[in-house]
Amino acid sequence: MNYGERLKELRLSRDLKQSDLADMLDVSTSAVGSYERCERQPSFELLHKYAKYFNVSMDYMLCNSEEKLTLEAYM
Repeated sequence: MNYGERLKELRLSRDLKQSDLADMLDVSTSAVGSYERCERQPSFELLHKYAKYFNVSMDYMLCNSEEKLTLEAYM
């Protein structure tokens, strides 16, 4: 799995359209599609927004871990 597939999986888990997620995170719908297809790479700041929105760790967003929990969730 790559970050695009992970992003799409998270988006679909909340029954969101690309346009819904784009509006919530202040990016264009085409940008969301490009990130999901791995045609573009989101900035660190945007990845952080995604992680916060979906309440998952950055490692999970970047497919470095299968553990979804954030550090705050462990405490």
